[in-house]
Amino acid sequence: MIKKYTILLLCFFFLLNACYNKKIDSEDIAITDPIERRVMLFTSGSPESSRIYRILYKIYTEAFDRMGYSFSCYYSTSKRAAIDANTGDYDGTASRNYNFNIDNEYPNLIRVEEVIYKAIMSVYSLNDEIKIDGWESLKNQEYMVGIKRGMKEIENNIYNFVNEENVIIGNDSEQLIHMLEAERIDFFIDSYDQIDQILKSDEFKDKNILDAGTISEVLLYPYFHVKNIELVEEFKDILKAMKEDGSYNQIVNNIINSENEN
Repeated sequence: MIKKYTILLLCFFFLLNACYNKKIDSEDIAITDPIERRVMLFTSGSPESSRIYRILYKIYTEAFDRMGYSFSCYYSTSKRAAIDANTGDYDGTASRNYNFNIDNEYPNLIRVEEVIYKAIMSVYSLNDEIKIDGWESLKNQEYMVGIKRGMKEIENNIYNFVNEENVIIGNDSEQLIHMLEAERIDFFIDSYDQIDQILKSDEFKDKNILDAGTISEVLLYPYFHVKNIELVEEFKDILKAMKEDGSYNQIVNNIINSENEN
């Protein structure tokens, strides 16, 4: 009888010890689970289908991953994207030119002092006789020109070469295309990296819209909301490091190559 109770008691202690160890293991697993990372949410004035959006999305994702953050981005018109970023509801706006905020229209946005992309500003027309090569080629012409609201590089330069009454402003690339089709304008100016995929879409690929030349090349910079001021220098350093270690060029080349394959 004593032997029987002894065996039962040993079994009880064995089970108790096993349960205790299991509890500890579960606690250890819970402790080592990764902490949910903060999502850095930016605005973009480039549509999701555009080359520049897809390239910048990958660059930001990689850079913020190295900083311990996740990344997300939403598209709006160029003007609205800047306004929304300035409110503080978002963490910044993805790409703007150096003098984008020269008049302090968006006092809460801080420029990161490292170029994130170089954009080509091109001219698009239905008239194959129109050939443009830089801003100077617009002087003393009577063209009706379409530009996109919120593209500061264009807004800050166009009126030095084209009369104000000859400029029509649209909200987005699609609206500019429709203006061109309706013969309200002779051509419009837009970023090649924004509009290239739009012109290849089913809706516009048969419209015979021509690339009539290049107006300028524009260096673009990240802009952070002031609430993230402590991240600005770190992001700048990581962006530089990505260029030095080749990961920046790899992202750009992969996306361009994928477009060429499709």
